[in-house]
Amino acid sequence: MEWDDMEIPPLGLGRDASRHLHHCRVEGRTVVLKIDGQHELAVQDETSTRLLEELVERLEWLEAVREGLKEAREGKGISFEMAKSEALKAHGLPT
Repeated sequence: MEWDDMEIPPLGLGRDASRHLHHCRVEGRTVVLKIDGQHELAVQDETSTRLLEELVERLEWLEAVREGLKEAREGKGISFEMAKSEALKAHGLPT
C-alpha cells in the first residue's frame, strides 16, 4: 500500500483536507497523521479512512460555525429576515 504524506496545518483544515482524505480512501492509499513532524498514526483500511474523513468534515463544519458566531458577535453579516428574503428571491419564490 502506498504512503501519502500531506502536511495539513492544525486548525486550518479547509476543504482540501476533506478532498484529500476522500481521494486517499477511493484510491486505497494509506493516510499518515503526524504530530510535530513525527508519524503518530497510519490509517490504512477503507472504513477507518471513511471515519477519519467524516471527522474532518465535522471539524470543518464546527470551524465554520465558530467563525460565523464570531462574525455575528462583531456585528458582521445580515439578519435572518434579510437572508430569508434574499434566499427566496434567489429561488424565484414569493417574499
